[in-house]
Amino acid sequence: MLERVVVYDTGQPLFQGNRILDPVFAARFPGASFLPVLKGYLEEQDCTMMTADVFLADRNANVEAFCLSEAVTPLIRRLIERGVDPKVVLCGESPNVIPWFYHRLDTFIRPFRHAFLFRGFSSRVPTSVTFHPFLWPNSRDAMLEGPPWVERGLLVMVVGNKGRYIIDPRKPFRSLVRASINWSKWRYYRTLDPLFCFPDLYKARLDAIAHFCGRADFRLFGKGWEQKTMLVRRGKRLRFYTAPGECEDKIAIMAKFRFALCFENCAFPGYVTEKIFDCLLAGCVPVYFGAPDITDFIPKECFIDFRDFRDFGELEKALREFPEHEWDAKRQAIREFLSSNMFRSHRQESFASELAQCLLE
Repeated sequence: MLERVVVYDTGQPLFQGNRILDPVFAARFPGASFLPVLKGYLEEQDCTMMTADVFLADRNANVEAFCLSEAVTPLIRRLIERGVDPKVVLCGESPNVIPWFYHRLDTFIRPFRHAFLFRGFSSRVPTSVTFHPFLWPNSRDAMLEGPPWVERGLLVMVVGNKGRYIIDPRKPFRSLVRASINWSKWRYYRTLDPLFCFPDLYKARLDAIAHFCGRADFRLFGKGWEQKTMLVRRGKRLRFYTAPGECEDKIAIMAKFRFALCFENCAFPGYVTEKIFDCLLAGCVPVYFGAPDITDFIPKECFIDFRDFRDFGELEKALREFPEHEWDAKRQAIREFLSSNMFRSHRQESFASELAQCLLE
């Protein structure tokens, strides 16, 4: 009987060399900690797991191999040529970040048997491929209680500045051109495919930061903001802003605040990520803007819906006047959600178990 191997194909060079299968290393990356858990489940069924580069480096491997692919990488063709069975493709990235993959989704995923994707892509999956909704895999399941109401700051936002709005003082013009090119790519795909006609929320985040950044009780954390950054609204420069910078533990930071601005990359069906789960686990009530079907995944009692407000001024007024007892009620709703069957499907153990079944069927 041949040895069974699951080959994880990732386009991230940092993950190669089996590094991402180490639980300590994987914990550094949002949504990646399920991989060591999956490795453990597979080993219980006498199946090993390795990254694609390690598998391809062994030219004499005589095994029964199955592929788990993160989106599609240049290595997939070589893996198939080596006899690897393309079983599962998954993608937890938003369509406005890798539009090239979603635009040609039918072509890219046709060789696979199972696809784990956000709900909004279900109609794009070929009939030969079994669709599974991608539910963000969480490694924690208990809310951090944190300090009481009176000892917390009002509002926090933890989000990275993706490099699109960092102004290099040595090359300011080039910085602006780079940001313009990023927006142009997005607009290009919108003209090609109606799938991409959904709100991109990067600019909404900037509008939020531009409104709140002058407030003494607002804090912004995230990689990239420690550099001088140009905030823009409707194409006009507002101000230059420098934030405290990156934080090592998002949940510990958010636990010091009553509310958190939680804006997804885009407003797309089923696109619910660690951004809102981190808020809930921190015991910090999220102000959420993202998936239009969010209440199919998280009860409305657990968060504040940004769509209920006309503008940031109205939101700010509501947050400042928010009663402590209503905040306590939302935190109780969060506790109940995190201990419910509804949340269990968002646990990394549930996700890893379902993947193992699909890979070894």
